Amino acid sequence: MTMLGFAMVQYFAICRPLQHLAILRRRKIVVFLVLTWAASLIGGFAPLTVLMLLVRWKHCTASQARALADKSLRRHKTIS
Repeated sequence: MTMLGFAMVQYFAICRPLQHLAILRRRKIVVFLVLTWAASLIGGFAPLTVLMLLVRWKHCTASQARALADKSLRRHKTIS
């Protein structure tokens, strides 16, 4: 997101040099940064939230729990 902000500043400075200061005001920059950070956080937490909801709603059967336990035991045996 930071690179996007730098690219926009460079675009306005090169393509619209006379209007550069009028277009880029402090408030607009702050609003842009807050919105991009919020979008990044939502995008980062969305997969985690979906995973947590799926785990909470989906109950494992006994055979699925045994299969998961067997896989984790095999993994630990190969590591040590």
